[in-house]
Amino acid sequence: MPFSEEPIHFESKGNRLFGIFHPASDGNHEFGIIFANAGMQNRVGPHRLYVTFSRILSQMGYSVLRIDFPGIGESEGTVTETHFDAHNPDDTVSAINFLKDIKNINRIALFGLCAGARNVIKVGSIDQRVERVILWSLPIVSINPNFPAPSIQDPRGWMSKTGAILTIKNRLRRSISIGEWKRYFSNGGDLNKIFLNIKNIFWNLISNEEKWSKKRHHTFFTAISSYIRSGKPALFLYGDKDNILIQEFKEKFNEFSSNINHSCDYVIIRNGNHTFTSMDTQKEAISETIAWLSRWSKLKRDD
Repeated sequence: MPFSEEPIHFESKGNRLFGIFHPASDGNHEFGIIFANAGMQNRVGPHRLYVTFSRILSQMGYSVLRIDFPGIGESEGTVTETHFDAHNPDDTVSAINFLKDIKNINRIALFGLCAGARNVIKVGSIDQRVERVILWSLPIVSINPNFPAPSIQDPRGWMSKTGAILTIKNRLRRSISIGEWKRYFSNGGDLNKIFLNIKNIFWNLISNEEKWSKKRHHTFFTAISSYIRSGKPALFLYGDKDNILIQEFKEKFNEFSSNINHSCDYVIIRNGNHTFTSMDTQKEAISETIAWLSRWSKLKRDD
């Protein structure tokens, strides 16, 4: 099946950035999805994942723009940092401007893997044109994802020392309940996961004050809190072989989503690693994401 793909350039903060635009195969201009670089990977993505996914989405009626951030791939600029938050959200906003102003795309969603996921949720928190975000293998860096903590008057929520202490008290209270233990083990829990969970909580007591003092962490945790509270839809998707502590995220997800009209969804891909290397896990991740996106394409503009 032939694919229509157009190399494009757009301006962002004094740099000429490069991308590949995949127009919707049926010619519609309704839905556009921007793919943000997965860390230092260019627009192709790990093992050409971004190319494969974009072509599938295009054939299903979504326009896609795969971009290179400054200093990545064919884009101008330099890379000055290599951590999860190295890419400036303003460059993704410029890509949104390109889709809206040049390609006349009406509705916008964002997709990112790993560092790209951190970038797009920050953009989603500040740009009202973003209707939903797709977050594959989002690195939260072992911080409890229940933002903000419901009973803590502290913008850091559960990443504050107060939040960690409250978490410990909650765990102790639950530990004396036989029903809680039965529920934990029936859901696949084991003693090793208990150890990792406790280690993570105490690490919060030691490290999170320092993390919060760094602007990039402050920006990320503030952004994810803001996005979640906005009620806009988000898909969190992980492989169960990923080396991050997804068990904590899994345990907290119901609580995490309870205050946002259930607008967030959480999917684990069996045998998937951080970048979904195997074809089976890649296909499943793409299939789950397309099923989630189908809700978007069924919504009317005023919904």
